Amino acid sequence: MSIRFILLCSLLTAPALAAAALQCPASLPQGNKANILRDASVLEGDPAQHGELLPDNNRESVWTLPEAQWRDAQQAGRGLYLVCRYRGSEQTVQLALPIGTPRCTLTAHKGKLRAACDAPRPR
Repeated sequence: MSIRFILLCSLLTAPALAAAALQCPASLPQGNKANILRDASVLEGDPAQHGELLPDNNRESVWTLPEAQWRDAQQAGRGLYLVCRYRGSEQTVQLALPIGTPRCTLTAHKGKLRAACDAPRPR
């Protein structure tokens, strides 16, 4: 493999990697074991209230969060959260999304899940 090819690949993937504002931890340590990520979702309002948003469609776990969604949530005094769930545990990780986060995704690669949200766009 040439150095040019490796450099080109790193330049092409760097913006995508840098675009994630936050992501679920891949595992949740409990005692002497680590429970791996099994699911994630986006919620509006207090996660204890279970205001789960539906993904954009049934084929993908992608949540597009338009400005109107943020405006409505802010007017109602609610935030948006990425909630991470783990195998073998009822414990969750709840991440408050920065205002203006445009999109969150749940993807699988080589049998491992990754849940992440894009960084808000500069205003």
